[in-house]
Amino acid sequence: MFNDDQCKEVMQVIGLSRDFRDSSVGLRFQGQAGQGIYTLTYMQSLSKFIQAGFQMNYMPAMGMCQFGYAGYYQIGNKMEHQFSASYSPMQQKDNFNAAYVAKPSKRLQMFTEFKGNEQSSEFLAGFRIKFMEGNITGYMTSGMKAYATYVKNVENFLKLEFNSNVNFLEKRPQAQCNFGLNLSVGMM
Repeated sequence: MFNDDQCKEVMQVIGLSRDFRDSSVGLRFQGQAGQGIYTLTYMQSLSKFIQAGFQMNYMPAMGMCQFGYAGYYQIGNKMEHQFSASYSPMQQKDNFNAAYVAKPSKRLQMFTEFKGNEQSSEFLAGFRIKFMEGNITGYMTSGMKAYATYVKNVENFLKLEFNSNVNFLEKRPQAQCNFGLNLSVGMM
């Protein structure tokens, strides 16, 4: 895009998107020093309950064009059951994904996700509970790792997060558990 010597190490990103009543389309360029990826994204509502779409990535320097696909389905009186699936060969780590989210009440969400590629896969299941003063999210993976996060917002400008994870397969006792605290200041 730009061949100026000062711009050779700078990543240029240009994106255009437009939302319509029942669809959305996006076009994006991302690149640096004469190389880049062009991405076209399209999502369409097929009915009140179903959405589907695709993403096309074109890499002129490599002469490659790849497509990814996604779908979303929700059912229930208050749309409390949501299913989604995607396949994207551009992603090397997790190029397929299937997920389910249940909302049994206003404050509780339960979720599962299966993701992977041709060599490996991972399953996770978890929950999110919302309170007036914050929320708690927890999940466990098929790799026997458990994660939990407590988030509390204070006066709409301060966010406090307490993060923890446990690796049940780790042999070294000092590496089995990790804890962290994050404090964010600004408009939330």
